[in-house]
Amino acid sequence: MTICSLCLPALVVPTQLPILQGSDVGSLHPCAIPFVRASRDDAPAIDQVGLLHHSSLDSLSLSAENCPLCRVILQKIEKFIQDFKQMEQNAYNRARWIDHLGHALPAEWTLGLVQRDDEADGFVVLAISKNEEYLYMIDVFGFCVEPEESMYSISNLSDRGASVTGRVRGARVDPDVCLREP
Repeated sequence: MTICSLCLPALVVPTQLPILQGSDVGSLHPCAIPFVRASRDDAPAIDQVGLLHHSSLDSLSLSAENCPLCRVILQKIEKFIQDFKQMEQNAYNRARWIDHLGHALPAEWTLGLVQRDDEADGFVVLAISKNEEYLYMIDVFGFCVEPEESMYSISNLSDRGASVTGRVRGARVDPDVCLREP
């Protein structure tokens, strides 16, 4: 199985993805999806936030047939849609999250990739709400490898002037990474 061409750029460590700036962070509680809310005036278009990933659910679905990362992202989106529709059926949740706060499922499902905000290696998959006021954090991916397989040791990080945090960064991810035995 191979990684699709839209996922591969996010897997090359260290990928410099843009850092997401937001004015308010919360969680869409009934759906268990974190979000970033920006005021309408400074809410960026999704194609200006991070690396453009897929531009529709159809595109993601086609890619998910062969790409394991796209498959995981699609499953997370399907769960989000299911939970959101259940939330719409509950009068209290609908009044609070949809009518009052303006949450809505994305109209086009254009996805973007940004850096994790916890300084760990990996990325976050984002989708923008229908009213373009919320960026939903659909999924978060992290890289991990055994220390002996890492391309970046603590010692060579400090040789390059990087701060040493006591963690070992991940190695480059090959397209066949999912096929290796644990």
